[in-house]
Amino acid sequence: MTDYKMPIGSVSFRYLREQNEYYVDKTGLISELLTENTARTAVITRPRRFGKTLNITMLRDFFDCTKNSRELFAGLAISKDSALCDKWMNQYPVLYLPLNTIKNSTFDGVVRRFAAFASRLCQEHSAVLECKDVPEQTKRALTAILERTADTEDLLDLLLHLSKALFALYQKKPVILIDEYDAPFSLLTTQDDQIKLAEFMGGLFETGLKTNEYFEFAVLTGCLRITKENIFTGLNNLSVMAFQMLYLPTNSALHLMR
Repeated sequence: MTDYKMPIGSVSFRYLREQNEYYVDKTGLISELLTENTARTAVITRPRRFGKTLNITMLRDFFDCTKNSRELFAGLAISKDSALCDKWMNQYPVLYLPLNTIKNSTFDGVVRRFAAFASRLCQEHSAVLECKDVPEQTKRALTAILERTADTEDLLDLLLHLSKALFALYQKKPVILIDEYDAPFSLLTTQDDQIKLAEFMGGLFETGLKTNEYFEFAVLTGCLRITKENIFTGLNNLSVMAFQMLYLPTNSALHLMR
């Protein structure tokens, strides 16, 4: 009999599984995303402590082509669908953006933290800079972001640049996973800064998700309902998915955007 540990504060799917901690099987989400919908972008909105980050790291480990996740998913519901796993598991590059650290009390402070975050993300995917198939213009933009010399326009094109480069490197469009998309707004104290940040983030997601041809699909998580808060004008046709995080009924619908 397996002796499972009670997880306390675990938000990483890989860590939880490798440490043999209790896990409520939510892998049905993967099947729903891949088999029941044809749209490209999904948003999960639930209050904090409802398992959103655990789910997004589960998706990261399932799709990431730089990992071998067979043992992590062994015995879980998704592993019973061998055809789906053969087609999708560890078959795609992944862009994972946990935005919970991009916080500051001013707009300028948030942008500085985002620039540092973007630099680390480019370092994580620095292999694209050595790929001969990545356009030189894209390499120059990513190098500027990496070295913290990029202008605002290149920062706003971060997702576009990286997804285009990853597609050139792997010949497969990346899966984009964005956790806590609303976190950068949490410490802002003035309406003026909130408006500036809404415009900045709106530009980032418009070029990265709405008009970007180089990604397979995207999943975002957060607490704010975009359609009510109007914080992402670049994704003004995006609807919200708010499913029960403790279980996944087989007929639960995902509200997605083409």
